[in-house]
Amino acid sequence: MPPRAAAARNARARTPEERAVETLKSMANQALRLASGRDACAWSPTEVNAASEAIDTLGPKVLYAMGESRLAGLVIMLGLALRRATPSSPGISDGQRSAYATLHPKLTTALVHVGEEVASGDFSGAAPLEVCTALIKSHVLRAFCPLLAAAASPLLPGPQPPPPQQPSRRSVQCALALAGQVRSALGLMAGTAKQGHTSEQRTSLTATLATELAESGLLEHWARLVLGLGACEDGEDGAAKEVAQLGRHLVVFAGYDCTSLQHLNRLDPWTELLLSGPCPCLAYLLSSHLVAFAAELDGGPTYGLPPAAPEVQLAGPSSSSAQPSRPRPPVPLVDTAGFPLRPRKALGAHLAAPALRLWTGVLKAAGQTCSSMAWPTSAKRRRTGAWGGGLAGPSNLGMRLATSMAYSLRVYKSTFQLFAADCSIDTRPWGALTTAHDPAAWLDPAAPPLQSAAAVGRMDFGDTALMAKLGLSLAREALEPARVLADMPGQAAALAQLEKQLGAWWRAALAWAGLWTVKAGGSLPALRWDLLEELLEMRGLPGTPNSLDARLAMSSGFLPVLEAVLRHPDGQSLLMDAHKPSNPFDCNLWGSAILQAGPLPVASFCASIAKLLNSVKLKAMKDQGVARNRQRMPFPRGLLKLATAGFRLVSPRSKTHVAVIPGEQGDPDPGAGQDLAGPSDGAAGPSHAPAAASGGGSSPPEAAPQLPLTAACVALHLLPGAAALARVLYVVTPDQIFDRSPDCTDGLVNLLELLLAWVPPILLAAEPLEVAAVGPGAPASPASPSPSLSAAAATSSDAAEKWSRFLWEELGLAWVLGAAASLLTMDAGAANARLYLTSPLTAALWALVGRAPARLAAVIAAADEAAAATAGAGGDAAARGPSLDLLQRALRIAMRCPVAERDELLDAVEATCVSAWVRTPDPSMGAAVEWPRARFYHAATSLLASPAEAGQVLLRCAYPDCTHLAGPSEAAVKRQRCGGCMRARYCSQACQAAHWAASHAQECRAAAGEAEPIDLSTA
Repeated sequence: MPPRAAAARNARARTPEERAVETLKSMANQALRLASGRDACAWSPTEVNAASEAIDTLGPKVLYAMGESRLAGLVIMLGLALRRATPSSPGISDGQRSAYATLHPKLTTALVHVGEEVASGDFSGAAPLEVCTALIKSHVLRAFCPLLAAAASPLLPGPQPPPPQQPSRRSVQCALALAGQVRSALGLMAGTAKQGHTSEQRTSLTATLATELAESGLLEHWARLVLGLGACEDGEDGAAKEVAQLGRHLVVFAGYDCTSLQHLNRLDPWTELLLSGPCPCLAYLLSSHLVAFAAELDGGPTYGLPPAAPEVQLAGPSSSSAQPSRPRPPVPLVDTAGFPLRPRKALGAHLAAPALRLWTGVLKAAGQTCSSMAWPTSAKRRRTGAWGGGLAGPSNLGMRLATSMAYSLRVYKSTFQLFAADCSIDTRPWGALTTAHDPAAWLDPAAPPLQSAAAVGRMDFGDTALMAKLGLSLAREALEPARVLADMPGQAAALAQLEKQLGAWWRAALAWAGLWTVKAGGSLPALRWDLLEELLEMRGLPGTPNSLDARLAMSSGFLPVLEAVLRHPDGQSLLMDAHKPSNPFDCNLWGSAILQAGPLPVASFCASIAKLLNSVKLKAMKDQGVARNRQRMPFPRGLLKLATAGFRLVSPRSKTHVAVIPGEQGDPDPGAGQDLAGPSDGAAGPSHAPAAASGGGSSPPEAAPQLPLTAACVALHLLPGAAALARVLYVVTPDQIFDRSPDCTDGLVNLLELLLAWVPPILLAAEPLEVAAVGPGAPASPASPSPSLSAAAATSSDAAEKWSRFLWEELGLAWVLGAAASLLTMDAGAANARLYLTSPLTAALWALVGRAPARLAAVIAAADEAAAATAGAGGDAAARGPSLDLLQRALRIAMRCPVAERDELLDAVEATCVSAWVRTPDPSMGAAVEWPRARFYHAATSLLASPAEAGQVLLRCAYPDCTHLAGPSEAAVKRQRCGGCMRARYCSQACQAAHWAASHAQECRAAAGEAEPIDLSTA
């Protein structure tokens, strides 16, 4: 047989699939040569139609038949088909254009199923990323734009007044198919970014894709086409489905489930996409969808959207008093299944969720720009009125969505509990949840009332909490520019409208953060942990505690919610995260704002923190000296920073403790004007008093009425745990226990800083002025004191004795002074010690010189004896207190202490030790004190309430090493009384058994015979 005839026979003998594969491989190879510039690719209509037929023949096996090595060739073929199907493509005949228009949808459908080949094991896991990279780098996505523009033109109204004719059904169907192609391609990108790749690859792919979309305007063209389809009777349902499906992909791109809003140091690429250039159709599609979504739920303002057609027909002259109409969005809303919304169906959040995330990113960019501006004070004041209460439209829209979600949740029968600001637990939280969203607190009084109750049952359970959080994030960012201006130094006053709106936001946010579901294994927050952490973010200028945001958060119930988070095992991991170990939950901004929380929430929170500190202490003691063949535990930097920075309560203005006030005959603290504090003290900033909203300005607030009791609760419940852990960290070998031993030294410094900061107020309470009970102008020694004065004096004396035992025995003040002075003289870690401990150590020494010189002299004398006794035998003499030599060396090398004050303090300490001067009850002796700072503390007064009063707020567990963290708060734990002595109380049977074995057995037997039991846990 001749060769030509044999070849024809062999060709006829091949199967259609083999011929189809050969055709596609040949054209893919030609496309690759064209891309490399080695060949011209001029296909006839017959060849292009043959490729289409080959794809139809292979069906879903087209990629498998082509192989992974030819995926790039198929991508190049798709780009050629798209470019040559464009009506304006030069040199292309109508027949070729029609053939290419048939080919590119089939190529797109084949390529977007590359993930199925990976799932079946035929392709490697890198195949989807290879296809996505080829689509972006070969600019295939840009080739869709001319086709989208051509398809949208006949669907949109023209500039002329006569309305255009309705497009044909064929045009609408072709436009829907093209929109589906683009959506499928973006879906491939989203699926590739979400699954099976490293974070670096995801970041690179999403950033490259965002750049490509911004430069090409693909999403803008797609949005324009969808808006045109939504205006057609035959296309609105299809447009709604396409928008819902693209919303699922934008969820990944917008990144609310993988990118934190809280810790972005720069704009994410999708926010940059909205801000980079003109994209009016995309912006209108996103914003109109959100407005229609909110109005569908609560019947609120539609901001210019036209009403739905049936309501337009029913509207009459008297319709002004009717209820607000539902809007007609440019693209219909969808239900949870992605189909056009029908009556009594639950709304789907397919596009609403990514739209909220994108607009929140835009508003966040505005807030960051505002905070970075270094405006002059006069300019800031001029612009205050312009900002008003923030961006009212987005703020109200976000609050409306959160309110509707609160009402929508009422239909579900799941067991919920809500943690209230007073530490109570509401097991039927629907009333409290909706009350926290009261529109009267944030909505303009002139606006029509909302119909939020109509939202009951209109949302899917899985979308409710997420949409509430995203709505609250939108409202938060809308208020951010005004909040930044209110916190800037020199701001005249906090705006009343801003404080009203921000306070309403915190009440709603904490209601959602405190809403937990009760399950068999325990309770979990309704929000995911990462979203919950974002919701609890406080904001303020760096280094300015007691900000407006912190005060409103604390007064709205921040501490009970945070306590429930930290008592949960999963929530404790938030303190170990690496992104904010030096400022967990923005504790540097708390300052004296914690006084707004009230005594019980503060006491409960401090007790929980103390138990967490106990856990670290017991773990360190157990692991010390044990041979370790396993991984060392991470050092709890976040926990220690939360305990120390959040509760030092040192005023950034006066550099003294907020519970210390000058006496009538005393001078202001001379050290207040000097920068003796470490960086954690922060700079002076605006301090928003409660009256600031009514024009009170930013002057320092007066002492809060609950300051004495709240401060006493902090001292009683937190400081013993901090002192116990500090003693352990001082003696353990850090590199045997913790993964980073330098962190251990820094943590010890933080704990000592906290303890030293509380020495002046506790010392003043332990050493009260004898004439304090006598009012101004009264005789110093009344001849016959009244019974009320005698009772007050007895009560004051009892409280002073308890504070004295607390300071010198339970906290171990002598050891604290010795350990701080010892750290200042060490080589390792001395830099941080000198930075943070110099100021509180000098304040504590001045307080001792001015108020308890005899005690100071006795401590130094005992330390000198201990140092002499251990001089030859070795050991740490500083454990018993600071010797005079140690104090001299520590103060001389302290780098943040001015020379003049250092020498003055050294002279005062030496003179105290030499003369052992004893304070007399005569108030005139305060003027005889030689040193001004000693004279200040000699006449100053402590505002601390008595330990008995603080103990009645929250009873302490009698077991010192208690680590029981069951339940959402310490205030909710029921105490069990010891049946023997009837004095000690415990939070669990495990604590009672452990305390009995440790020491309580003897104490109980000795105290059981007393007639009137006394509750020692309150002392």
